[in-house]
Amino acid sequence: MSNNKNIAISSIKQRMAFKRKFVKRLCQSSIEIAQLFEHLPDVCFFVKDIDGRFIDGNQLLAQKLGVDHIEEIIGITDAQVFPDDLARVFLTDDTKIIASSQPLIDRIELVPNRDGTVEWYLTNKIPLHSEDGKVVGIAGITQNLNSLGESWHPYEQMKDVLDYIKEHYHMLIELSELAKLSHLSISQFERKFKRNFAMTPIKFIGRFRIHMACKYLLHTHRTITDIAHACGFCDHSHFSRQFVKIMNKTPGQYRKLFSSE
Repeated sequence: MSNNKNIAISSIKQRMAFKRKFVKRLCQSSIEIAQLFEHLPDVCFFVKDIDGRFIDGNQLLAQKLGVDHIEEIIGITDAQVFPDDLARVFLTDDTKIIASSQPLIDRIELVPNRDGTVEWYLTNKIPLHSEDGKVVGIAGITQNLNSLGESWHPYEQMKDVLDYIKEHYHMLIELSELAKLSHLSISQFERKFKRNFAMTPIKFIGRFRIHMACKYLLHTHRTITDIAHACGFCDHSHFSRQFVKIMNKTPGQYRKLFSSE
């Protein structure tokens, strides 16, 4: 009995040693791994080190970040390509993954495109470990929810809520109405929403309004006051305060920065 056990253990050890050796070789050939994701439509693949710097990805990721080749983003961080509030969310998530060595599964995120529009994405991230078990980086994929449709159950449950926010962001949105759409009590809805989006419904609506304001600032000549009202803010000053809080710059500065590009 004990001999058989020792044989089994030895076999397992040998297999694990083979796995570590194989994985090490794969990590050294990450370009080949990334090429696999070139054949998956609407899926962005990325690898980052523990300092949050991109070290690999696929071509779709490069396109989403506004460059021609993935080599152009190597060594840069989220803060250099995404709005400040979104970059902070990514950093918080990555820090938790590195500290806990646990994956992040099925995170819904509202991500702006280069043209100022916003889309829903489903993100999954896993920690990458060295041979001694230390977290040395993060790998992840993010996929446009439009390509998943109702095949992703949590999205199906929240689809009416998301569509309602998208259509009524310029108006007063009551939590009771959103809860009704999701067939939950207000407290149940708030808990479920926060679990899926990592933020409260109120905070999510505020961010959605700011991102829509970015679209108006970049692609129209409307005044900032007009944009404030069009995005559901009561006045110019309230809009500006919220914009600075999330984007770390005033609406005017944001518009000027884009124009200078």
